[in-house]
Formats: sequence, structure tokens, C-alpha cells
Amino acid sequence: MADDEADEWRFSVDEVGPDDEDENEREAGWGNDGDATRDDDGPTVTVGGPERAAEELSEEGGNVAGTLAPGSAVEPGTPDFENVAFATAGAVLTAVVLAGIVVPLDPTTVGTITGVIVLGAGVLYALFRRF
Repeated sequence: MADDEADEWRFSVDEVGPDDEDENEREAGWGNDGDATRDDDGPTVTVGGPERAAEELSEEGGNVAGTLAPGSAVEPGTPDFENVAFATAGAVLTAVVLAGIVVPLDPTTVGTITGVIVLGAGVLYALFRRF
């Protein structure tokens, strides 16, 4: 087992090569056509030039990481019974598991948890279906 350390794959920094390329070589192919901008991630090509890129970021945020705006319009609707049933079953299962960690489970405890959650889900389902 002492040979495990000797069997590991190792490499040297000399084998990897230099990290920095020549700045002139890297920049030579980008930015000459006017449609490419350079940021931290590298060159970004946009249709319409760099001015259009700034407009797109400000006007058409879209569904970009970090934004809360959805890609399409959100319309209110009524819940389907199947969705409510599965959400209620998940809530009951989660509550029973979490309660089992805190208190010993017996049929009364499980029945109370199930009854309260099912009653609450039924009231909310009726309320949302009615209005």
C-alpha cells in the first residue's frame, strides 16, 4: 500500500506550457470587423455592432441568468385536481418524514398531519377554483 503514492499520476508545470499567449496574436483576429466586442469571457460577436449589444442588454433582458423576468407572459389559471393531489401527497410525505425525526410516529400523529394538510389543500383548491 505504500506504493500508492508512487503510482499516482503527476505532472509538471513545464509540461503544461505558458498560460499567457502573446497579446498581439490573440487580439489580431478579433475586433477588426467592428461586429466583435471583447469582455471578460472573450470576444462576443453581435449582429449590428457593439452599439446594438448595449441596446439588447438594456431593452431585451430576456431570460438571462440573474434576471427574474420570465421568457413568456405568465397568465393566471385555475389549478388542476391532479396537480393539487400530487402537491398535497408530497406535502404530507414531507411533513410525516420531518415529524418522524422530531417525535415518535403513531397512527394518531400521522392521521393528524395528513388531515390538516389535506383539509388545507382542499380549502385552497376550492377557493382557487371558485375565484
